Amino acid sequence: MDKLIQLVYISRSTEQHESNNNIPASVARILLKSRTNNVKNNIVGVLYFSHNCFYQCIEGTESAIDTLYEKLLQDPRHKDLKIIHKQSIDSLSFSKWSMKFVPLEQKMMDLLQLKGYQSFNPYAFDDQTHRQVIGLLQSSKGE
Repeated sequence: MDKLIQLVYISRSTEQHESNNNIPASVARILLKSRTNNVKNNIVGVLYFSHNCFYQCIEGTESAIDTLYEKLLQDPRHKDLKIIHKQSIDSLSFSKWSMKFVPLEQKMMDLLQLKGYQSFNPYAFDDQTHRQVIGLLQSSKGE
C-alpha cells in the first residue's frame, strides 16, 4: 500500500491579480478544478493565496502527490515552484477538504508582522515561519 504523504509547496502566479479580499477569478478556477480532480485522486489539502504567491499543503498517497506535483511543474499558471517539505504522515489533516481555501489575511498579517516581515513572501520565510504558516492553515476555517 502506498504511504500517505504531506507536501507543502510554494509558487508564484504567472497571472496578475487584483489586490483585494475577494478570491481572484483565476484562483477560483484553480480551486474548482483542484476540488474536482483531488476527489478523483483521493488528495486533500489547503490553499492560501496572497501577493501573487500560492502556498499549498496537499496530502494523499505518495504516488498521487508525486503525479500532481509533476503536473504543477508543467502548469503555466505557476512558476518558481519550491517544495517546503515533504513527509510521511499517519493520517490526513484535511480529510473533509478536497481543497480548502483560507482567506486569513488578518491572521497572516499579524503573524508576518510579529516575525518582522513586511508582506507575504514565502520565499523569504525561515523554517519556523513555514511551520507557523502551516499551523495557521491547518487550524483555519476554510471555504
